[in-house]
Amino acid sequence: MPADDRQRKVQETLSRVAEVSRELGKHAGEVAGQAGRAVVERAQQSDLIGQAAYRTLSAVHKGAGMVARQLSRLERATAPPSRGQLVRTDQGSRRRSQD
Repeated sequence: MPADDRQRKVQETLSRVAEVSRELGKHAGEVAGQAGRAVVERAQQSDLIGQAAYRTLSAVHKGAGMVARQLSRLERATAPPSRGQLVRTDQGSRRRSQD
């Protein structure tokens, strides 16, 4: 299989993976939102289960803030480097511009 075909297939596969990931994230967010609303509703009750739900929400809220900060750091640390613009040479191969 020629290199251009392999590269095209890799790009197509990466695009499909990204699309599926977005869809899964969207659905997971919807389910989490529904569950969260149910727990919040229950936490408004002053009975034993409501108190437990309230304490659970408080702990999850604090933990989620810490996780969000760590994910932001991870996102910044794993950003791909800039590669410069690809330039075609006379022989048809590609090289990086040195700009």
